Amino acid sequence: MTGDVDWCLTFNFADKHNRHQSIQINQNQPFLTVPQSDAVYVFYTVLLSASGTGRITFRGIDMTLMRTSGTLVSGDQETTLALGDAVHSYYYPGTQSIKPKKLIVTFAGFRAFVRKFELVGAFQKVGQPFLAFTDFRAHGGAFYMNRFETTAYEERVKAIILERLSALGLTTDDLIITGQSMGSTAAIYYGALLNAGNVVVTKPIINLGTFTSKGDLAITEGVSWMFETRRLLTGRVSVMDQDWLNALVTTAVAQSERKTIYSLFALLADQYDGDSIDEFVQSIETTGQLGEYFWEHGRHTEKSGAATVWLFDQIQNIIQGDDKR
Repeated sequence: MTGDVDWCLTFNFADKHNRHQSIQINQNQPFLTVPQSDAVYVFYTVLLSASGTGRITFRGIDMTLMRTSGTLVSGDQETTLALGDAVHSYYYPGTQSIKPKKLIVTFAGFRAFVRKFELVGAFQKVGQPFLAFTDFRAHGGAFYMNRFETTAYEERVKAIILERLSALGLTTDDLIITGQSMGSTAAIYYGALLNAGNVVVTKPIINLGTFTSKGDLAITEGVSWMFETRRLLTGRVSVMDQDWLNALVTTAVAQSERKTIYSLFALLADQYDGDSIDEFVQSIETTGQLGEYFWEHGRHTEKSGAATVWLFDQIQNIIQGDDKR
């Protein structure tokens, strides 16, 4: 906010019986108190009032479900590690009438402004058990990888996945690991570490060193969080870390004990890490690990709808036994 402006936000809550409660915050009282009522509020409106001369920037509202347990959504789990890192996961057991064939694991993309899981409702409609992860360390996420000189984060992620697999009576061959953008990196990485049956990703980011050194993105598009991510992963921001950061994902894939099948949706003008995609595709095609490879024209921030449709088409094909193994 700039200039001489008086402002007020009014939150109107209503339950299914149309019982209302209103709460206001303003520049003199900028904190929202919890509504005091036994009612379960299912509707709300937000009214912004302002007077004076200046500008107000309203970035939106980060909304999560009301809950009696969990941090981001009812029933989710938060595991706090050393140095303040936390692993956030949410498990959905699947539709009771459908026998579990697969465990779907999904890693959310960039989470700076919306701290929640990704596509939960869409994955529930698939009917199979799924396990969702979200990461908003380092302002927007650190690709679900270990903090510098620690191992606890990745160990915990792998343990959560293996615990769910065991409880379902499934094996790593029954894993479908998915992700978009930042989540794609984690999907490929953990897919290799866990010898998953299938990995399905959209808008992949492969070379973390290349991506987290792109200062031009910070200038032209305001994407500066990658520097914070690089510092979390390496303990510094130095060109000396470029090679090993770039090798994190590809080394995991090369050293995997089984031939995981990788399917990718890519954009030809991807300004984040587009140059690495063809090289990665060629390498997994050579080893017989390339499933479906689909590309469209566009930049990294475009074609999200098409990417999501493609993602769920691939998941359904795999569940139905139509993968290319």
